[in-house]
Amino acid sequence: MAHVIKSDSIFITRQYISSSLSRLKSSEFNVNVTKLISGSALSSLIFFLVLPLLSRLYSPEAFGGYQQFLSYSAILSCLATFTYHSAIPIPQNRAESMQLVLISFLTVSLVCLLLFLAFVFSPVVLFKQLGLTGIVQGRFYLPLIVFFAGLVLIIEHIFIREKRFFLLSGGRIIRASVAQGGALMFATLTSSYLGLVLSYLLGMVLSSGIMFLMCRDVFKGISVSVRDTLRTMSKYKKFPLIDTPSMLMTTIANELPIIMLTLFHSDTYIGVYAVAFRLIKAPLSIFSTSFFEVYYQKCSELYFSSRNDMLSLFMKTTLKMTVVGLCFLGVVMIFADLISHLYLGDGWSETAVVMRIIAVWIVIECVYNSISASFLVTNKLEVLFSLNCSLLIFRGIVMFCYKETPVSMITSLAISSAGAYLVYFFCAYKVIKAVTDD
Repeated sequence: MAHVIKSDSIFITRQYISSSLSRLKSSEFNVNVTKLISGSALSSLIFFLVLPLLSRLYSPEAFGGYQQFLSYSAILSCLATFTYHSAIPIPQNRAESMQLVLISFLTVSLVCLLLFLAFVFSPVVLFKQLGLTGIVQGRFYLPLIVFFAGLVLIIEHIFIREKRFFLLSGGRIIRASVAQGGALMFATLTSSYLGLVLSYLLGMVLSSGIMFLMCRDVFKGISVSVRDTLRTMSKYKKFPLIDTPSMLMTTIANELPIIMLTLFHSDTYIGVYAVAFRLIKAPLSIFSTSFFEVYYQKCSELYFSSRNDMLSLFMKTTLKMTVVGLCFLGVVMIFADLISHLYLGDGWSETAVVMRIIAVWIVIECVYNSISASFLVTNKLEVLFSLNCSLLIFRGIVMFCYKETPVSMITSLAISSAGAYLVYFFCAYKVIKAVTDD
């Protein structure tokens, strides 16, 4: 009798697993998210495996200098393509999409040439007056990083349009592997932030080259005329005119903690904050970025075919990301001290405090990020621009008012940001609902 019950239990369990896998495979959304999550998870795993070594080879000050460099390169990268790359997945016509690819590439080339000339002819004293002494030594690498960052964005959006999510994941794995391996290699030559910068650049160069080879077939049979390209540039003019300033505001707002810590506190605490932020954001971004990219592609598709289903897609994506975020929040609150002392090593004890302070904010932000393409798909870029401007001003005022200590500054940042991203989410919901109700 017991044997029969056990056999029935095994049979039922197998049926349940088989049914679950069938449902997973039958949903294109779930399959694509799984592809992206697997690649992003492996990329993050590489980072987490190498971080205990890097935290012992590079000091918090070196991480602080590296993060300053990344912050300013991220701000400059917003201008690289004038966000024309964001429009690549939208057109139903492939020729029009390839015109956007060409526009994006020409823009990033011109912007980086101008950046290089600006850095060549700018006196070193200007960087010091602006409080950018940390990046003076490696300033000539900035245009290169901006160029390859723009190139990666263009190719990734081609992959999104073509639903080549497996290749998109592969590119990220290559980039992470080269960057982390390079950081270990350069540590034998220098313990300054330049070792981290050079490894980051190397990862961008190699991954962009390999990713281009993976998608070159997309360009076959496509003829691009100057007249059609100019027409496409005009058709999507909202992206450079509204989305670029909006993205610039968002990026400055995101990098504002590093900028403010640079102005008022030491590089050591910048490094502590940067590592704490990365430890929380990297795992959550595995899911939020994967959900975003598949949501963007699917939502763009529904916008032209079945707008009534857009709200359902919005709510399902939000629910899945919320469950992931709450689970991760519990892990951070329980194990922050263990991560700080055993995982990172001596000199990183403050990391646990910062992780607990910023955890709720980052969870809320990642939930919003998973559905943030709602503004792009519905062409409500002016709403997003207003929100991003408000976030930048609000963050700046709050952090300046509580600048006395690094902890008070970061606490004010976390509370204000959590509230701001709840507003973002509500506005995204209203935008999607309005399109669905039409």
